[in-house]
Amino acid sequence: MKPRIIFPGAIFHIIQRAVGNESIFLENSDRTYFFHILNEIYKNFGIICYAYCLMDNHIHLLVKDSLADLSEFMKILFQRYAQYFNLKYKRIGHLFARRFEAKLCLEDSYLLALSRYIHLNPLKAKIIKDPKEYQWSSYSYYVSTHKNSPPFLDVVYILRMFSQDLNAAYHLYEKFIYEGIEKEEGFNYPENIYDVIGDPKKLLELNFGIPLWLEKIITVLDSYAPEKIKDCKGIKDREGRKYLFNKLHKKGFSVKEISELLDCHYSTVLRQICA
Repeated sequence: MKPRIIFPGAIFHIIQRAVGNESIFLENSDRTYFFHILNEIYKNFGIICYAYCLMDNHIHLLVKDSLADLSEFMKILFQRYAQYFNLKYKRIGHLFARRFEAKLCLEDSYLLALSRYIHLNPLKAKIIKDPKEYQWSSYSYYVSTHKNSPPFLDVVYILRMFSQDLNAAYHLYEKFIYEGIEKEEGFNYPENIYDVIGDPKKLLELNFGIPLWLEKIITVLDSYAPEKIKDCKGIKDREGRKYLFNKLHKKGFSVKEISELLDCHYSTVLRQICA
């Protein structure tokens, strides 16, 4: 099982499928309960959802992982839903087929293509004839100025890629979707030239301008050498600092050692590790 590249602020397309192509959702109330769990836990893990689509036998989520806690978040989300589903339908055994798929997204163009692919999934499956008809995707929140999105969903981030004027952005996004339907390119999974799974050092080889603080952290994770850790003293990014504190602590560094190496107060480190 290959490790994933996970770092603060990374954006992922998550796909989770049912075991044996069974159904994950049998009633609308099941989907509603899935959203209930998602809404209850997303803040605890620094997750921001940009798009979603709940199909009968698989789930699409497009999320930003602000605190690099993606794996734990997905574990709790899918475990809680599986427990609910098995109890409700008197079912025994695994509900989900395997470890969820996570496609790393490092380009805005890929992010846009992913959002379109996710929103056109029900159309591709020939469940509906227009994406607006599907109740269980985030599409309606992208094209309606009068619909309040759920707390865990952020549509503004992607819409502002079309226009800073949100009223204009709604129409431009809708046009983007229908162009994908007309040309049929929105039905194919978008190519991602940065689909790299494995050693985080490979991120340094990708010329897409990762922030300097992340370069420093990746260097630390390669060796955990004290001189490399000291080089991270000036990191101001809150998510990056918390990520580094936790990585060092899990590697065996004490709170006192971390605070001394990074020249910060003991309580600051302790608070971030315990958060």
